Amino acid sequence: MNKKKVIIVVIIIVALLLAAGLAFFLFLGKKGGSSKMKLFSDSDYPCEYKVTKSGVELTLDGSKTPNLKWEYEMKRDGIFEITTKSEENKGKVTYNIKVLRGGSTDITFKRKDELAGYNYDAASVKLTLFALMNEGEEYEIVVSEEASVDSEMTTKVAEDTDCPFMIVNSSTGYSYIVFPNGSSDWLVDDPSGKLRCSIGYSSDGIETFSFYDYEADSQLDYTATNNDAVNITAYETVITLTSEKRGRTEYIKVKVSEKGGIQLSLTEAPKDK
Repeated sequence: MNKKKVIIVVIIIVALLLAAGLAFFLFLGKKGGSSKMKLFSDSDYPCEYKVTKSGVELTLDGSKTPNLKWEYEMKRDGIFEITTKSEENKGKVTYNIKVLRGGSTDITFKRKDELAGYNYDAASVKLTLFALMNEGEEYEIVVSEEASVDSEMTTKVAEDTDCPFMIVNSSTGYSYIVFPNGSSDWLVDDPSGKLRCSIGYSSDGIETFSFYDYEADSQLDYTATNNDAVNITAYETVITLTSEKRGRTEYIKVKVSEKGGIQLSLTEAPKDK
């Protein structure tokens, strides 16, 4: 057998092996086998799902906020049926999603919280699902790649007063302070003199405090309209929120990045206080 014939035989053998492997995996797929797909692994609220014979098995991890519970809402009813496979335990829960008829809809899973009557979403996981008919005239669920997660890590402060507030660090990069009952006589002081406090109101009328670095704002005003133009020295400082009426002072650490990003966290009084 010459060299050309040997090469042809080897190519044929490899092709047959590849075809056999493909047929094996297709067989598993028809039997409903599916590996787990992970979503948002680097976020505070990762989840995973796998396609089963009866639909989709979805597991959500809310262990970051174990005191809250998962809820869900569907944009369109009658396309999918959602049942709980296992009760929520330490923030983790598994749902079974079954097809009722063809179509598509958004399903949003949320962890809701509240402070002084102000309700907000601590976490929101949004999935788009399609119910499509296959060659066997059976419905299959396809999970769109356009899934999203949004979360807010919050710290509640002065809950024992008539004017509590909470520090919010959103996964989208924004940090601010929310006053559900208004800021009353809470006064801000920044010993560093590097920050400015902007008082605003959300769409539902809730008062908020946001903080900005003067130098970062100045660079944005005169050089560009996006944070790529900002280049400052990163630093940390501690600001205070003081209420004379309530006789208390709260200390908040402010971390400012080289690009002017702000991150807030509750902290203890500096040692020199």
